[in-house]
Amino acid sequence: MPIAHPHGGVSPLYLGRCFDGDRLPQAAVTDAGGMGFDYIAVPLNVHDADAVDSMLSIEAKVCQSSLVGRITSVSQLQPQLSWARYLSTYGVCLPSLAQMETEADLANYAAMLKREVVTTATPSQQWQKVPSGMWAQWNALRSLLNHPLSLTIALSLSQDLGPCPDRWLGEPVRVVIISSDLLTGAGTIGTPAHQRLLVALMQRKAQVLLQPAADDLAGPLKAAVSALYHKMPSPSGYEKYCEPYYDILQQPLQPLKVSGSSSNQFSVDSAAMQAWLVLPG
Repeated sequence: MPIAHPHGGVSPLYLGRCFDGDRLPQAAVTDAGGMGFDYIAVPLNVHDADAVDSMLSIEAKVCQSSLVGRITSVSQLQPQLSWARYLSTYGVCLPSLAQMETEADLANYAAMLKREVVTTATPSQQWQKVPSGMWAQWNALRSLLNHPLSLTIALSLSQDLGPCPDRWLGEPVRVVIISSDLLTGAGTIGTPAHQRLLVALMQRKAQVLLQPAADDLAGPLKAAVSALYHKMPSPSGYEKYCEPYYDILQQPLQPLKVSGSSSNQFSVDSAAMQAWLVLPG
């Protein structure tokens, strides 16, 4: 079950956990359920007979609602993606952009995504894994793909947040991946900058996917994220009113030309209204 906010008014938090190839998928489902995780992410090891048999033993409804397939490398994109489609997994986490070392690598990867992902129907959510310090590479990739709406981001928080972390607030971040490397001795997540970014993304309904280096770190990592979530203030009435417009681009005076909720929002935004009133002419 997702974590509910104590004060209400905040979207519930869905927490998942990454497992490596040393844990068979069926065992991972059992372990994650016992710790209260909502979904898991496991490698799509199509060449490991034991992993394939274990995956096939998972109920179809569990695959469709709680299992994310991780594509481990660009070279395995096509077979592992086909395997995920066969299983109808809840989501597919694509190879990290950290694997693209040159512009040519990125261009070749974009061509593969266009052929195998963007132009092919799939029931699964498609998450592109992007380290938090690689906004420029993400921007280049989506430009090469002509800004596909079907491709969202699995943002992997790292020590390097890049020169402008707030850029991620304008991107389609579906999931935030948090590794145990960011767990501090005080039981918190990274630096205050990491925490501010994580809170802002959770406020925008991003899910969280934990990636502990060992089983004994899963609990503390989950507790740190839960504590940060519980400290989030409930949104004000104004913030609730603004929420539907976070991802909408409008011309500066467009709200005055149309009727409905958009113009209503403009009228209650005192700063915008005052700016309009002082415009010349």
